[in-house]
Amino acid sequence: MKIIKELFAFVRIVGAYLKESHMRNKLYEHRIKMLKIYKEYENSELQMSETKYWLGELHARIISWRSEL
Repeated sequence: MKIIKELFAFVRIVGAYLKESHMRNKLYEHRIKMLKIYKEYENSELQMSETKYWLGELHARIISWRSEL
């Protein structure tokens, strides 16, 4: 019975390690993806100006919605 409990504890430890490793890999892939997107926007002036324009419009809409409330 003691061996079975130790085996279950070992399986839990291995499972937790694999889950942490998987999440670490997903986070690494996400960081690489975000860096690629950032580099694309950084190198493209047109896209950056469009993004700034869109953010300005969004800000204006939020202010107008607040005034309506």
